Amino acid sequence: MKTILIHLVLLCPLLLQAQLRPNSTDTLSIADSLFRLSPNDTLPGADSLLGLSPNDTLLQQLRMSPDSLSTKVTYTSLDSIFTDLPERKTYLFGQARVQYEEMTLEADYIVLDWNRQELYARGLPDSTGQISGRPHFSDGSQDFEASEMRYNFNSRKGIIIDARTTYEDLYLQTRKAKFFSEADTSGSSLLYGQSAIFTTCNAEHPHYGIRSTKQKIITEKIAVVGPSNLEILDVPTPLWLPFGFFPLKKGRSTGLIFPRDFNFDQRYGFGLNNVGWYFPLNDYLGLQLTGDLYFKGSFRLRTIGNYAKRYKYKGNFRLEYANLAQENALAQTGRKQTFEIYLSHQQDPRAHPSRNIGGNIHIQTGNALKTNYNDPYSQLTNTLSSNFSWRESFPGKPYSMSLNFSHSQNTQTQEVKINFPTFNFQATNLRPFKRRNPIGQRKWYEDITLSYASEAKASLNTTDSLLFEKETLNDIQYGAKHNVNISSSFKILKYLNFTPRATYDEFWYFDQLHKSFDPDTVFVFDYEIDKETGDTLSATPKDTLYGTVITDTLRDFRAIRQFNLSASLSTKLFGTMLFKRGPLRGLRHVMTPSVSLSYRPDYTGPNWGYFDYVQVDSRNPDSLVIYNKFANGIYGSAPQTGGGLSLNYKLDNVFEAKLFSKRDSSTRNIFLLKRFTISGSYQLGKPELAFSQVTANGNTSLFKGLGRMEFRFTFDPYEEEDGQRINTFVWDSRRKPLRFVKGEVRFATSGINFKKLQTTFFPNSQNEKQSELAAFFSQLALNYNLVWNIRPDTAFISIHSLSLQGSIPLSQLWKLQITSIGYDFAKEKITYPSFSISRDLHCWEMGLSWYPTNDSYTFYLRVDTGTPLDFIKIPYQKGIAQGGFSGFQSR
Repeated sequence: MKTILIHLVLLCPLLLQAQLRPNSTDTLSIADSLFRLSPNDTLPGADSLLGLSPNDTLLQQLRMSPDSLSTKVTYTSLDSIFTDLPERKTYLFGQARVQYEEMTLEADYIVLDWNRQELYARGLPDSTGQISGRPHFSDGSQDFEASEMRYNFNSRKGIIIDARTTYEDLYLQTRKAKFFSEADTSGSSLLYGQSAIFTTCNAEHPHYGIRSTKQKIITEKIAVVGPSNLEILDVPTPLWLPFGFFPLKKGRSTGLIFPRDFNFDQRYGFGLNNVGWYFPLNDYLGLQLTGDLYFKGSFRLRTIGNYAKRYKYKGNFRLEYANLAQENALAQTGRKQTFEIYLSHQQDPRAHPSRNIGGNIHIQTGNALKTNYNDPYSQLTNTLSSNFSWRESFPGKPYSMSLNFSHSQNTQTQEVKINFPTFNFQATNLRPFKRRNPIGQRKWYEDITLSYASEAKASLNTTDSLLFEKETLNDIQYGAKHNVNISSSFKILKYLNFTPRATYDEFWYFDQLHKSFDPDTVFVFDYEIDKETGDTLSATPKDTLYGTVITDTLRDFRAIRQFNLSASLSTKLFGTMLFKRGPLRGLRHVMTPSVSLSYRPDYTGPNWGYFDYVQVDSRNPDSLVIYNKFANGIYGSAPQTGGGLSLNYKLDNVFEAKLFSKRDSSTRNIFLLKRFTISGSYQLGKPELAFSQVTANGNTSLFKGLGRMEFRFTFDPYEEEDGQRINTFVWDSRRKPLRFVKGEVRFATSGINFKKLQTTFFPNSQNEKQSELAAFFSQLALNYNLVWNIRPDTAFISIHSLSLQGSIPLSQLWKLQITSIGYDFAKEKITYPSFSISRDLHCWEMGLSWYPTNDSYTFYLRVDTGTPLDFIKIPYQKGIAQGGFSGFQSR
């Protein structure tokens, strides 16, 4: 019975062939007998034969050919599929697709040759005569398009014509190539090409590339090329390479960093900027070692690192050292050394629930920024600062710890202040009298809170030229402090908030000042010196000192203790006025008056031991001057103004208005004054000048939040004589309560552009021209600053500046970048203009940057940055050597 079934199965295809012979008029028929299959049919493989299941008993007894395929071949097409059984070929038309294991081929025309176990594919002309449906082949790491191709299933080898493939950002176009899929054990594929071009241009016909006659490509590893030359717009250039290597690895890889710029500066000569090497040390850290080299002997060395770990942290750092040749007006040569360190570290909030490490550090010496760089930030920045901290809190505990490093630096005066890692411990919101098991209402003493804070600190004040000198270590100040604060808050008469407070401070110092008097008389002369010989020509008496005060520093531990008692009373008062008609529908005034009484001891007394006296004139033994033994302490010293009771007062005000809009019958609240504060004090028991000056300050926003105004005025109840306050009330002499001392009004805007003006003042405007104008200037921001200083007899403007930053798209391809330009009306000069203009050339970019103040410029014509071939460029700089700045990119 089995034998009969086998013969029937083998005869079925022949019977079907005789019955389904195609019509000779069919446009898709071929000369020989064809068998038409469904588009979703599959070619038999090792696990399928003529539609039988692999588990069928008959199939298990059949003997398969040793050269049969290992698995089935699945093929489909949108138009039609024909099979030529005598020739054992299958023809697929229209968006055909063949799949075998991991191999996929798509094309408009595919031929499957089962005798040779290979396929052939190409495109077909469409209704316009253009070839469409070009073959697209993918197999593991191989992925390319071609005009036509052949591929063998068994050998996994193929031939491609006019192929195009992509490796990361690198495009390869080859006239003819032979490829091997998964040729080695690593899973990489090989490709041998002829007449190929490497490029980063994604156009169908690339604008440039490196043309080579022979290539060997190991996918995801490297491409090796023979003799090649740069080709631009199909025109060969004189730039030839005997061989070349192009890394194809995904991610980072070690490699040479080509010079970013060629520079010329009259001081340093010609130079190469940013040439070096890149090292990916691990999966989280990449390191660049680069330098700038100049023909006259100047150089810069820098280390740049970037690191990141997902859900943990990220950051970057830069160390830069410059040794530059200098020449003064007398043609005397020398060298200038600069150093810069920058570190930025950010911890991901998800990294740890109670610990945070992060911040930034930016320190320089030798005015490194202005010496080495041209960008507006480097030229206009007058201060540098650092703040790096480690903070640890303890969930469920009322205390925390931190370690903080900070630094500030003035680039004009070169003054540097460094606070070395400062340790802080804080315990807050401790309620020592709170009952564990309260019964009934809470007692008033349960609201008493206790807080404690301690700190250990070391700081240094110096100049950047002495920052790394050994002698500077002797100038470091150090100390520690403790603070205990006890306070409470409760209501009196329902509306009054009463807050008593007691504060205790203790400072630990390890040295103190000691002044002594030398009674010897000293004569001071002005000497005239011969510049050539150095001899003294004459001596003229200038001054006579009757004794000299000598200051010594004694190494001795001492604690300074201070305490302060205070009690404050405050409340809130509300005033409202409503109107039924007009645009103004209401006014609201919130007033918060507060008064406090505080006590502080007089620390100048001899019992405290914080102050001492020293004689200053040998002619008068009673010429004693008081001095503070801890005047140089890191936390300051005890106040010298005396103690006693002090009455302090403050009045906070907020003014609001309610406006009505007829357009939509809605109302909105605006601030007339967000804050207006009047404050002062009166010292009880002080015989003279008991009243302090009165200050009034406040702020508000203007033009719907586009601008901000701040003001501060100072008044005095006492008269003034020779610049000093005297014990005469202004009311007694002029019948006025206060005398105006000084005032300051600030007005500033930030980031105003045309689009923001339109949305603020014309939110419902549908003007098409206005919208186009807003879009044109949307990336251009205007900043305005005005500071007006007022004195009793004069008024002057100390700051009055207008600045512009941003970019303007001149066209779809041209772009104007205004890095910085402004005008200082107070100094009547332009503030460091910086312009750049660029042109998008598809796969190239061209730009020019100009810095008129430094008489320097930068020009470049280069392949798009960030691509494997971005070393192909024509850069040039003239003027101040700037190292890392080029075009529109900051360092």
